Amino acid sequence: TAWVQKAFSGIRAAVVAMIVMAVWNVGKKSVTTPTKTAIAVGSFLAIAGLHWSPILMIVAGAVLGMLLFQREVRA
Repeated sequence: TAWVQKAFSGIRAAVVAMIVMAVWNVGKKSVTTPTKTAIAVGSFLAIAGLHWSPILMIVAGAVLGMLLFQREVRA
């Protein structure tokens, strides 16, 4: 019915807002250096613009993290 469709439109908008807030909060804590910013932006562009697999980007991020941030973990 029409009122159910309208209700779901509002629910979808609220869910989008909650996802944006979750991304913002995680991003503030995780993306703290220019290198991490470059990885985040590059991953976003690869997924959104080039339609690369998000799973591929997670694996690539893990590999980059192991290569680029070895000293942070050891310290």
